[in-house]
Amino acid sequence: MGLRKVRVAAIVVSLLSGVSPASAAELERLPAVLHVHSTLSTGDFSLDELAAQAEKAGVGALLLSENYLLRIEYGLPPFRALTRVAREARSILDGGAARFLDRVAEARARNPRVLIIPGVEVMPHYYWTGSPLALDMTVHNEQKNLLVFGLAAPALESLPVTG
Repeated sequence: MGLRKVRVAAIVVSLLSGVSPASAAELERLPAVLHVHSTLSTGDFSLDELAAQAEKAGVGALLLSENYLLRIEYGLPPFRALTRVAREARSILDGGAARFLDRVAEARARNPRVLIIPGVEVMPHYYWTGSPLALDMTVHNEQKNLLVFGLAAPALESLPVTG
């Protein structure tokens, strides 16, 4: 009976610490590359090509940072909607967040030796300075982006972003 109490106590302590006895022995270092773009947004290589390159280089994980919505726009006040000019590049919202997550899951299944983690790069805010009349405009903070990982499709589709 005493051994059983010790075993139960060890399991309780492990659960409270967040690490199970079995998982602690299974942890390993995994070389990874963070902030990777594929052809799903503005990258030059498909997910399969990136996985092959990673495996060849000894990289065990790719943390994708596909462009969520890559759009910059400007409109003259007070008629911003009528005078709006926008520049937009390929992003995951073109095909939808669910399709993006499905394509990553398919690539993971085809490339089991490389962990592919879906993530997005979001532009939370940007602003303009200068004079449109003088043709002297500058956009600021378009590269002060956030990297977001671990969201399901409904949460991913409702991220509050400006571009």
